[in-house]
Amino acid sequence: MAILKLTSYLRVYRKKSGLTLREAAYLLGVSHFALSRYETHIREVPLPVALCCCLLYGLTVPQAFAGMYDLCATLLARRLTLFRNRLVRRIAKTSPSDSLTQKLSWVTARIAHLSTATI
Repeated sequence: MAILKLTSYLRVYRKKSGLTLREAAYLLGVSHFALSRYETHIREVPLPVALCCCLLYGLTVPQAFAGMYDLCATLLARRLTLFRNRLVRRIAKTSPSDSLTQKLSWVTARIAHLSTATI
C-alpha cells in the first residue's frame, strides 16, 4: 500500500474550539511546532496524538480524518470483496467446513457494514 498523507481537519476543529496553537499543543502534550506540522500536513499525526485530538475536540475518527477514513473504507471494502470471492471459489471446490462458512458470513457482513458506513 502506498504511503499517503493523512488528510485531517485538526486546524479547523482547533480554531472552532477557540484554542490557540500553543494552548492545544499543551493540552495534547506536544510542542506547538509539532502541532503546526500536523495541522499543515507536513508531518503525519501519530496515532496517540490523533486519538487525543479526537477526545479534546469531541470528534469521532471519521470526523477528524474524513479523507483518510473514506479512503481506508473503500480500499478495505475492495479487499474484502476479493477475499469473499476467493472464499466462494474454495467453498464451490470442496465441501464447506463450518469455519469456512462462518468466515464467509463474517466477511459478507463486514462488506455490508462498510458500504452503509461510507454512504
